[in-house]
Amino acid sequence: MVLLTFMVKSYSQVFEKVKNIQDYFELIKDEWICDFTCSNKKIVNIRNGYISFRPLDSEDEPLFQMALFKDSKGKDLIVIHSPGYACADF
Repeated sequence: MVLLTFMVKSYSQVFEKVKNIQDYFELIKDEWICDFTCSNKKIVNIRNGYISFRPLDSEDEPLFQMALFKDSKGKDLIVIHSPGYACADF
C-alpha cells in the first residue's frame, strides 16, 4: 500500500469503486507515467485488464505495462512493469 500511496493522485480515490484497468490507470500521478501517453502507441484491453505503451515504430518490449488481476478472495491486484525506466524521484 505504500507504493500505491505515492503513485495515486488522491489516497481517498483508492477506496472509490473502480470498474476496470482504465479507471486504475487514471488514478496514477502524471510523474509516474512520464511522457508515455504522448509519443507512444497505447494498447488498452479492458476485458483482459491490460494497458501498455509501446514505441510507435517498434514492436520491442513495452515501455510501460499495467495489468489487473484478482486474488483468491476477489480483491483487485494491480501490477505495473516499466523495465529500466523510472520518472519519479525518491
